[in-house]
Amino acid sequence: MNIKLEYASFQDFANRLWPCLSEEGMWIASDLAAGVGELVDFDVTLADGFRLFHGSGQVIGVGPGPGGSGSGLTIRFSQLDEPSRNLIRKVVSKQVGEGGKPFVLSAPATKVEVVGEERQAGRSRPRGAENLAVPFPDLESDAGWADDAEPELTSFLRPSGRPTEMELGGGAAEGLPNLDFRAAPGSPESAAAEPAAADEPAAAAEPAAADEPAAAAEPAA
Repeated sequence: MNIKLEYASFQDFANRLWPCLSEEGMWIASDLAAGVGELVDFDVTLADGFRLFHGSGQVIGVGPGPGGSGSGLTIRFSQLDEPSRNLIRKVVSKQVGEGGKPFVLSAPATKVEVVGEERQAGRSRPRGAENLAVPFPDLESDAGWADDAEPELTSFLRPSGRPTEMELGGGAAEGLPNLDFRAAPGSPESAAAEPAAADEPAAAAEPAAADEPAAAAEPAA
């Protein structure tokens, strides 16, 4: 959506827009059918064609402006060139310096709808949470996440099965369990990691005992 604001003179611009201008955004009187979240391009000029500032932003509010009068749009700036930013900064500084009330840009609070049993319990739950792959935790309970929602350790491991030092917080973090990341015996990783043991030489056979000479027979009495 393109928005063009034209003022008869610089004084007209000062009287009408200065109280509704901040370095973050502005409120403009408008009957345009724009919704919250819509992106807009704006161009602020004088009647003789002189450009004051221009840029783009997002509508964050629809309704009355400062003082509660009129109907218009609150726009948060998302892109401004340097000349536009400098002019807005000077305008805001002069407005405040002369005792004017600074315009505060704020998005209206988003209400969370509470329905069914959760309304009775006084709890809120983001809409669509029941469709999440991981169960939405009860933030008011000490139980925390359900057991089946605990992330598996394997999701943090490299293909080798061993986490990097960065993933472990730069080393052995306090309270980290003593994890054994060695590959299981017989696995390809184990075979690659552990060199085969060299064959040990067979023990030398012990020399056979030499036959001892038979004891001499004793002479007959």
